[in-house]
Amino acid sequence: MDKNLDCQDIKTLREKDISIAEAFARYNATLLSMSASVAAQLKLTLSEMVACEHLKLDGPLKPGELAERVQLSSGAITALIDRLEKRGFVERKRHPSDRRSVLVHYLPQEEAVVGRLYAIQRRFMEEADALAPAERESVAKFLSVMAGAIAEIIET
Repeated sequence: MDKNLDCQDIKTLREKDISIAEAFARYNATLLSMSASVAAQLKLTLSEMVACEHLKLDGPLKPGELAERVQLSSGAITALIDRLEKRGFVERKRHPSDRRSVLVHYLPQEEAVVGRLYAIQRRFMEEADALAPAERESVAKFLSVMAGAIAEIIET
């Protein structure tokens, strides 16, 4: 049965939306700070760090695909891949079905190199394990929807 919203309902909805929006903004700011800190520790630029994350999650990728995700020109992504390859974070391999193309592969790093990231991942898993299965599903769905929405906005 539909119900008309009264002033209290609207106020409650706004409070919920603000708390979720504020929590998301704080989480995002913390992730950015963490990314900058880890990138500095590894002597990577933030763009290099972002490229590594995309390759870990969805790689291997063609250089052009990586350029789109990192928001760099083709020349800039080539230089970025060169730097990462020289430092042992990525390698280029011939595309298996397109001889004119290469794929960029992320090379797993030793925990000693990316120790803080591993510590964060362990803590993330501890916190996720503390949630009930339905809560984990809700959080995962929300984060996936938000990632898709943000990717859509970036692409336009």
